[in-house]
Amino acid sequence: MTKQETQDVLEGMVDANGLDEVIDMLSDVCGEKADHISTNWQEEGLAKDWRKASYYINAVLQYRTINAVSIGHGA
Repeated sequence: MTKQETQDVLEGMVDANGLDEVIDMLSDVCGEKADHISTNWQEEGLAKDWRKASYYINAVLQYRTINAVSIGHGA
């Protein structure tokens, strides 16, 4: 998949679900990857990196919520 194709898919996800929901899903995916890596590969350094990504992505969502800059569906 090219970068443009990936961007188009992401745009469709944002259009269908809203930006906040997509950000939340990305945070969840990172957390799930961290758990999978930790459980199945015992690569704690890599798992920590994925947990950090989840944390920071979630922080963006919290910032958006606190500052009431939520962008809903069809934006």
